[in-house]
Amino acid sequence: MKLGLCTFPTEQGMSLTEMATLGEQAGFESLWLSEHSHIPVARTTPWPGGSELPPHYYRAFDPVPALAAAAAVTSRIRLGFGIALVVQRDPIQFAKSVATLDVLSGARLGLLWPFTGARTTLHAHISRERYATEVEAQRAARAERNRMR
Repeated sequence: MKLGLCTFPTEQGMSLTEMATLGEQAGFESLWLSEHSHIPVARTTPWPGGSELPPHYYRAFDPVPALAAAAAVTSRIRLGFGIALVVQRDPIQFAKSVATLDVLSGARLGLLWPFTGARTTLHAHISRERYATEVEAQRAARAERNRMR
């Protein structure tokens, strides 16, 4: 069985580089970071855990530079996005960022691609457009990763 770590990294918790180093030393297989970049001003979709959104949602680090920091201090532990919210990013720039991170980390990057999201977070995207953006980003990331290897 392979065990990994998953966290919402913020400045209020354990240092991410320390967590990555300790996780690797302890034999964990992977380190996965949550992503939550867009906090709506007015929520029409309630948070499932209660009335108030926990602070770690709006304090969460951007996973790309956070995973780059973890990659710099480790050599074996796999690194990844627990969920990559691609539709909230420019797909071509995201593809370049994750391909660069994968190469610099020694091909240790993993991604999970969701096709879900709260209505208030994804208010500007209708389903068809959102799906097309996700597919475009996946293709671009694969192409960029292959070009850089």
